[in-house]
Amino acid sequence: MGKDHFQELDQVGLVRPVSKYAELVQSTENLLTATRNAITAALTGRPGPVHLTIPRDVFTADVKEESKSSLPKEVVVGGTGEITLVEEALKILNEAKRPIIVAGSGCFYAQAWQEIKEFVSLTSIPIFSLLWDRCCIEESIPQYVGIVSTEVNAGAELIAEADVIMTVGARVDYRLNYGEKPMVSPDAKYIRIDAEPSEVHRVRFADVGIVGSPKEVLLQLIDKAKKLNWKNTQWLSRIVKRRQENIDFWLSQKLEDTVPIPTLGLCREIKPFLSEDITFLLDGGNIGRWAHMLLFDRHPSFWFTCGISGVVGWGIPGAVAARLARPDKPVLLFSGDGAGGFTLGDIQTAVRFGTPYVAVIAHDSAWGIVVDLQPDGRCAGSELGEIRFDQVAKALGANGIYIDDAKQIAPAIEEGLKAKIPTFIHVPTVGLGIASYRDYLASK
Repeated sequence: MGKDHFQELDQVGLVRPVSKYAELVQSTENLLTATRNAITAALTGRPGPVHLTIPRDVFTADVKEESKSSLPKEVVVGGTGEITLVEEALKILNEAKRPIIVAGSGCFYAQAWQEIKEFVSLTSIPIFSLLWDRCCIEESIPQYVGIVSTEVNAGAELIAEADVIMTVGARVDYRLNYGEKPMVSPDAKYIRIDAEPSEVHRVRFADVGIVGSPKEVLLQLIDKAKKLNWKNTQWLSRIVKRRQENIDFWLSQKLEDTVPIPTLGLCREIKPFLSEDITFLLDGGNIGRWAHMLLFDRHPSFWFTCGISGVVGWGIPGAVAARLARPDKPVLLFSGDGAGGFTLGDIQTAVRFGTPYVAVIAHDSAWGIVVDLQPDGRCAGSELGEIRFDQVAKALGANGIYIDDAKQIAPAIEEGLKAKIPTFIHVPTVGLGIASYRDYLASK
């Protein structure tokens, strides 16, 4: 280091702001310690990325034999909450008139699905999940009311009326408008549960902040919640009704079985396949808007969406990783032509790695989420050319299917799920359009 080796740069300085741990390993004597420190940082508290830079001379040096030590294989989040805080939180929840729960990635890492399911079944408190977080709502339950996003979930509009917000392994960030108006009432109380102490009061102070495993704290809450009367059924029904009215409005638009098919109609064709134990990947902007609206009646840990660390364009290579992570489960990727265009070459990667999956590509020759909100005849920087994903897939050794009748979509997915190589299904689509969107806004 420091001799201007090929492509030498300060890698540690570059990645430190976005890592939990970053270190330059300057000798073989430090290698084992640095590796252990990095793994420990990655797997404790709030899990996150770490980085080691190992210079060429260290990487190629001889090292002494070290006794083998087992490495942690997964994040283990332990610890119960302070009992007086748990009791205070339960009292606030029980006295609330309009409480909500927001679940985030911390629930996934704590494997808290059964506990959160039991708690909301006891209390009828509406539960939202955070857009783009890993989550653990593994099956559809009456208390789950969708993603926190007023754009795709009208039920989230009623978060503004909530008088108590309990976050469970979830941040109060831009998705909750930082806990500020107009999305959240300034008078709302906060109960925040997190395994990482630094998260409990992050951005917005908690009225009750509980440090502990979401799983263990929920068990504590369940034990005491059984002895109380809960009165949240009508509040839950209001949110469910608001969400469903929004979905019904859009489903009442023209969704005939013609091609090009509206993106929401394509979501409707995909929905039956998600009832199976299938790894589902959602990539892109416009298709994400409609998919989060119609498909998210649950938010299981094996559904992945683009987000903070995997923005639009990650889906085609991401499906390779998904198949490697769950090799015995089929993989379905739903993407748009804009997002899919970023990483077309990785179709061949999937062929080479032997990781078959099905990709449904919604093709509207545009950045649809932008075009829908631009004035008619004044689209700027948002129209794309014609890309035949089916033909590109065939050229790279995969299957390619072109849809010219909406009735072909489901059989094409079924065929692709049985194939030994990736299958790309090219579906010409059209947005419901700015006129429909304006009608919806006017109806509100």
